[in-house]
Amino acid sequence: MGLFKIIFLLQLLIILLYVIIKSIFDVLEEEELRKARTRSNPFETIRGAFFLNRAAMKMANLDAVFDFMFTDPRNEDGVSINKVNIWFL
Repeated sequence: MGLFKIIFLLQLLIILLYVIIKSIFDVLEEEELRKARTRSNPFETIRGAFFLNRAAMKMANLDAVFDFMFTDPRNEDGVSINKVNIWFL
């Protein structure tokens, strides 16, 4: 079977799965859909807190999970590579 046929069949499978999944959500009541969305994405309930949007909250959470590698990057020896600690100026 050629690569083109495999890619075509995969695209067809994705389209069929999308149609099936979308039809499942079409029959849900609004409250059921809201509960499912809240369970699948806990950031929906935060409503931003002091952040402007949920994406900022997710980014801050990722930063904390990965030991603040974005806001306080460190070299191999564990020494901060920031010249100035901007958080305590």
